[in-house]
Amino acid sequence: MRPVSYLAPGFTAALIGVRAADDCKDSDPKSSDAAERARAGAREDGNRPEQKKSKHDQSDVFDPKNAPPSSTALDGQPEKGRILGFDFRRDPLNSKKPMMTFDEIYKEDVAAKPKVMETQKKLLASRYDLEPRYHSGVTMSRGKKVPMGPTARLAKGLT
Repeated sequence: MRPVSYLAPGFTAALIGVRAADDCKDSDPKSSDAAERARAGAREDGNRPEQKKSKHDQSDVFDPKNAPPSSTALDGQPEKGRILGFDFRRDPLNSKKPMMTFDEIYKEDVAAKPKVMETQKKLLASRYDLEPRYHSGVTMSRGKKVPMGPTARLAKGLT
């Protein structure tokens, strides 16, 4: 009797494994996991009519500057009820004035870069000694010199 009691759990586990393998074989791999299908999403080629922008879609009708007022009561309000100041929803980050486009911001920043870099270089030179100095007698692996610095420049009268 003893050998039969040891075989029963093993035989049961083998049947369950065979049954599970059969279930996996018969199922459609595309429909096996709904969560996986939702995560993957549908691949679109962009040829559907609603995905193509017409001339009307690209016209200035949708420009916020041309939006009609929502009420005639706004005519009596300051600035006719329009937000003419900086608005995070409408204006790009780093815009200097309301209604700036990204291209305007980019051109201004590119034009200002040399002056900004020169100013920063002067500031660093006034605060730090930027000359490369190396520790004498100490080297890294393969004989490379160990740098020391940059060294802070103290204000006059400080030690």
